[in-house]
Amino acid sequence: MRFRYSPHLLERLAIRRMPRHIPQFVFDNAQVRLTDTASGRSIAVLKVNLKGRDRDMALVYQEDNGVVSFITLHPLKEGQLKNRINSGRWKLPPQVH
Repeated sequence: MRFRYSPHLLERLAIRRMPRHIPQFVFDNAQVRLTDTASGRSIAVLKVNLKGRDRDMALVYQEDNGVVSFITLHPLKEGQLKNRINSGRWKLPPQVH
């Protein structure tokens, strides 16, 4: 599997002064994976200690032919993950029994 950082993601990392390894770390260790019902893109969420503070980080990505393109990464506000799931904007994968 190969990984690609979009120009937008690189810009966001620079603006937020975030280390370049954070998107891959979130992807590899995600606590939650969802689908954005508006865009169809995948989202990985992981609590990350950033600048001395634990924050849920949402990585938006898409997979195509063995290449994972990281689109953007942003910290979630308190309750934002729950609100997007409850509103139907972000959908959890079906539970496998």
